[in-house]
Amino acid sequence: MDDEEFTYDVRVWDSIKEFVSTAKTELAKPEAKRKRTYSPRWTVAGRECGKNYPSYNQAKRRRDQLAEAVSRAEAFHIKTGLPMSEYRKIAEKEAAEKAAREAAEKAATCLQRFITFFDTKWPALADKARANLADSLSTVAAALVTDEDGRPERAVLNHTLIKYVFNKHTRSQALPTQEHVDALAWIQARSLPDTALAEDSTIRAALEAIRLQPTTGEPAALVSVKRKRAGFNQALEYMVENGVLAVNPLNNPKWRDYGKGGKRLAIVDRAVVANPRQVEALIAKVGLHGSHRDTREFSPRLQAFFALLYYCMMRPSEALDVTEDAFDLPPEPAEGEPETQWGTVRLKTSNPQAEQAWTSDGGKAKSKSLKQRTPEEYRDIPIPPRGVYWVRRHIKEFKIAEGAQMFVGPNGGMVGKTVYARVWRSARQAALTVKQHKSPLAQRPYDLRHGGISLQLNAGAPPTLVAEWAGHSLEVMYKVYAKCIDGQEDLARRLIAEALERYASPEESAERDDEPGGADPQHGEDEGGTERDPGSS
Repeated sequence: MDDEEFTYDVRVWDSIKEFVSTAKTELAKPEAKRKRTYSPRWTVAGRECGKNYPSYNQAKRRRDQLAEAVSRAEAFHIKTGLPMSEYRKIAEKEAAEKAAREAAEKAATCLQRFITFFDTKWPALADKARANLADSLSTVAAALVTDEDGRPERAVLNHTLIKYVFNKHTRSQALPTQEHVDALAWIQARSLPDTALAEDSTIRAALEAIRLQPTTGEPAALVSVKRKRAGFNQALEYMVENGVLAVNPLNNPKWRDYGKGGKRLAIVDRAVVANPRQVEALIAKVGLHGSHRDTREFSPRLQAFFALLYYCMMRPSEALDVTEDAFDLPPEPAEGEPETQWGTVRLKTSNPQAEQAWTSDGGKAKSKSLKQRTPEEYRDIPIPPRGVYWVRRHIKEFKIAEGAQMFVGPNGGMVGKTVYARVWRSARQAALTVKQHKSPLAQRPYDLRHGGISLQLNAGAPPTLVAEWAGHSLEVMYKVYAKCIDGQEDLARRLIAEALERYASPEESAERDDEPGGADPQHGEDEGGTERDPGSS
């Protein structure tokens, strides 16, 4: 205690002082009926002390306690006038209450811990990775709350968390609407304390939230579940490193597979895969149509872009970042002659087009290394003759300078996702039949990549090469495109039918068994069941 000044100069008076209330409501009453209080009196180092009690007996009891303290030679606290034993008990209680209040004020919530973790990770993360991690943490933070009273709409809360809580660039900006102001106040007031992360109920709530889309409540895609779980796990590991948690609760076998929805990868539906004739028809329509005035004149510049997604199995982010000097094209054929030779393209970078708000300087998104590759790695991809045609045509027609970006937007910048998606929707409507247009056939530009990979696998190209060209592992290739490899089912049925035909009826089987060499040639056994020597006559 900071103030421990005491004295033994204490005197307790025998008399109890009586006070008659002088409140206005009491003055109207006869004096005998007015409220009274009673106070023992004592002096500490010459200073008079006292305390009012509602009854004479309470005041007398207090006087006796003080007199007893004096008789046992107990020191009195000079400032408060209390025996030191009482003063210390009160002081200790007040200090404990103060510490508890300060701890409560300083106690970090789950939301605050997630923000601290995100800010620590921000400098080292790529633009798109920042957006993805913010999406993961906002989903979990919205679920870890004390109660649901007055919960904002899903979309409003999600937007507020991602754009105005986790994004370092926009965090200090004024919130656009009162809805967003209320949503921020709501989540800040109800976020669970960080200590709750050690409880099973908290982890269960987080993993359940990860399984759903934050804005609709519908089941989320498996790839989204996996990504968000990984982001949550990183946050928990960070808290372990900083002593907030003793252990990472997700390492508990109980939660290891909970909420993962299985370890399956998203399988490409065969219905989305377009054949070469359909793809060419779609690319042709890209050059003729645009759903908006600002894309009608620009859309022909995207024909080679869509061709690269199909013929070179590129991701859109890779095709958008490719430059003229990445291509090695064969000699141009004579005028009027078709392309017959193959070319190659070397991919070194991609641009996943994160929003400017997630870049380090708030500017345009920058190129990065290829997916799951170091900056030094690249992919060389062969270009079929038809792909060569579209690339060469693009370079010549739009006068692409040496080493320049192949595809630029209507205003000279990068082609936005919404722009090429809009053009593709228009081309589908123009090129496909009504039935095809309603189907998932080539519904997204990314489906062209699926179609290109499926084409090469079905053509019999070695899967190891196709995986290398597409930037996949062989395992992913087989799992993701299992349903798109034609011919395997027909082959299996033919082999089974041939086997069944050999045993069409018991009579035929008996006749075959009686004939010389009538044993099953597939098994290579004689009538005694012993294996024949393949070299014997």
